[in-house]
This record gives sequence, C-alpha cells and structure tokens, in this order.
Amino acid sequence: MDRGAFAEDEAARAMAMPGTRAGGERRRAPRLGVLKRAKIVAGDAIFDCVVLNSGERGARVRVAQPVVPPERVELHFAGGGVFPARRRWVRGLEIGLEFVGEATLRREAAELAWVAYEALRDGRLQEAMQRLCAVRFFDDEALREAAEAAEAACARLEALLRERAQRRHP
Repeated sequence: MDRGAFAEDEAARAMAMPGTRAGGERRRAPRLGVLKRAKIVAGDAIFDCVVLNSGERGARVRVAQPVVPPERVELHFAGGGVFPARRRWVRGLEIGLEFVGEATLRREAAELAWVAYEALRDGRLQEAMQRLCAVRFFDDEALREAAEAAEAACARLEALLRERAQRRHP
C-alpha cells in the first residue's frame, strides 16, 4: 500500500472511531496526520512505533505487536525530541498518548540545536536552516514553522533591499 492510500485509510478509520463527533474530533487540541518513527520508552522496555498523528497535547501511535505499556512512558522521536506521556487508551495495535510535562531533547540533539543556534546568532541563517533541515527540525512543528517564517522574511527583506538599491539616484 502506498503512503497516500495508507493516509486515506487512516483518515477514514479516524472518522469512524467511536465517540467522535460528526465532522470533527473530540480532542481539545487538533492533531496533524504524520508518519514518523518513534519509540515508546518505559524504564528498560522499549517499543518501536509509528506516530500516526500528533499535536501539542498528544499522539496516536501504532506498534507492531499488541502491548499495553505502563501508564507513564516517554515518546522518543527520531529527531531527538523526548515527550513525557501518559497512556490514555490501547485499541489493538494503536495506543493513545497524552503529553504531560515539558518535552526535552536527547543530548546529541541538544548539542546539534546549540550549533544551529550559534549559527543563527552569528547571522548565518542558511547554515542554521541546513542544520535544522538535516534533523527534520527535531520533529518540532513550531520550530519548523518559525524557521520557515524566518527564511521567508529574510528572502522578502533581500528582495525589497535589492529593489530599493536598483532605484539609485543618478
């Protein structure tokens, strides 16, 4: 099954979920459909999973085999983000997680974030963007949006300055 068909199937299943309102969802915060590799970590137990959707308050994940993780877990994204979470429900291979507490970055990811920060602070926006893109913005949608907005603003400023400079007085 290709990704598009998989995503359509997921959307259809989400709409058919019991307890959802017609044309909407019952969550307090919207979620975006994604397909990201992650790990559910509970002490020494680690469960590989795929994040089907995520938002600022939680995520729905799918594991390969039926499992009921402990109530308190961490969701580790491939980009380095670590989200403390509480298991809300388990249905077959899918698990609903509610994020609790502050998200952090694994040490290696935090070091990469610092290098990108220093590049940005020193006026090297392109280098910072390349570094952030390489780690998929640490799987942080707000960071991705802010970085893209900064890049767009810089491009707009360059265009306006170039236009202004080309209108030189003779």
